[in-house]
Amino acid sequence: MHTHGHIHKGMFRKVKVAKWVSEELGIDEYFARILPHQKVDIVRDLQKRAYMGRSLE
Repeated sequence: MHTHGHIHKGMFRKVKVAKWVSEELGIDEYFARILPHQKVDIVRDLQKRAYMGRSLE
């Protein structure tokens, strides 16, 4: 969840909890009510974005 000292992502079951925790902790992006197969797609997308971000540095 940490990227360069910033909390970046979070996954939660309930939308209200996700929103509250994200606001309290300064999380930039969060996901809620995600099905197992959707988690795989999200993680792959996050990995791709992280890889692309490193290549730009």
